[in-house]
Amino acid sequence: MRVIVNGIVDFRSDARELMRIMTTGNEPKLEDQLRAVQRRKHYSLKTEETYVGWYRRYVLWHGKRHPREMGEAEVEAFPTGLAVEGKVGAKTQNQALNAVLSLGDGLG
Repeated sequence: MRVIVNGIVDFRSDARELMRIMTTGNEPKLEDQLRAVQRRKHYSLKTEETYVGWYRRYVLWHGKRHPREMGEAEVEAFPTGLAVEGKVGAKTQNQALNAVLSLGDGLG
């Protein structure tokens, strides 16, 4: 994608990400950081979207607490809760757990 900022052409940046950085000047949101980690690992876009979905469910399941405030107990409780309340299978639990664990891969 071609993005022009202050007369400079940037072919590498995603327009939405570039505008967010320019307007906020803050550290990227945790979800954006998670996406960046997935891209560094060369995960497919489908996997990225799936992991972001699990991240959102994880945060909502824990009452919108920030993942930095949670520890091992909350990580373990999430797939267990999925099994008990959501009646999901082992593969789905493992996928959700892997997504939550990826939050710690390179995130601040």
